[in-house]
Amino acid sequence: MLIESEEDVDTAEHLTMELTIPDKQTISFIGKVISCQVILNTHPEVYEIAIEFVDMTDNNREILTRFLNSLGANHPDSFEAV
Repeated sequence: MLIESEEDVDTAEHLTMELTIPDKQTISFIGKVISCQVILNTHPEVYEIAIEFVDMTDNNREILTRFLNSLGANHPDSFEAV
């Protein structure tokens, strides 16, 4: 997952996170910071942060998978949970 933040975070840091999808369901998970890079020409500075999902309940994984599949419904490649 890619997010933007005005806060810099350390690579490899584990963060407790929540993601609210459009149908108002909230998915809680532990994410690991894969990269954190400043976006050029932003004032105040904004960081692009890549997050890896590392720990999530089976129920939340199923909700996320259904949501991602709904985004890809009109595309030949759909998402799969790993």
